[in-house]
Amino acid sequence: MRSLKALIIMTVLLIAYQANAACILGMGSCKPTEEDGQAVLLRRLQGIFVPPWTVTSFKKTNGTSGNLGGVDVYDMEFIAIISYPTPQLKCHSPLCPELVGKYIVQVDEAKKLVAIGGHLSFHKTENGWVGK
Repeated sequence: MRSLKALIIMTVLLIAYQANAACILGMGSCKPTEEDGQAVLLRRLQGIFVPPWTVTSFKKTNGTSGNLGGVDVYDMEFIAIISYPTPQLKCHSPLCPELVGKYIVQVDEAKKLVAIGGHLSFHKTENGWVGK
């Protein structure tokens, strides 16, 4: 019984390794992960909002792959929840122009939460996916 369990674990690990290797070598259909999306959004939000705030939730809701001029591209739709401990979430620029027309934003001042929906664009390089 113990050897069967070990064999199953080894098989799962081998399949996962092969899938990752295929992705790294460009032979698989790998896509940016939710973690990749959250990292790109976090960098964007750092230029928009004055701390303190935290991304408490990030969820990829859809994604589309394509190729533009020989470059693999990926568009990730998402929804994120930002929490803030201060009475108001403030932007670095008056009226938060970086948000206008780019994101759907819903503020719940009573709960000190902001829901942000939108999309993030990625292009594939030799080193993996890079978010714009």
